[in-house]
Amino acid sequence: MPLTNLSVFAQADFSLIDDHSLYDYQVSLSYNLVDNRMVDFNLTLGYRAVKMEFSDLANLYTDLDIKGAFVGVIVHF
Repeated sequence: MPLTNLSVFAQADFSLIDDHSLYDYQVSLSYNLVDNRMVDFNLTLGYRAVKMEFSDLANLYTDLDIKGAFVGVIVHF
């Protein structure tokens, strides 16, 4: 967001073909805690969801569903 230390990130991938489905999306909010010539320190909070459902795709059957919140730290020095 302009003129603040906040940034927003979103990414999504979807695939729906016949009886097969796949999606992976995430959204996050980052706050730049320290930003100077020596070090950058960034804190990220977000949510991610992944679902894979395949029925007889080359003899592969799966129903995987993972979702939840995440926290990340990025340090550049």
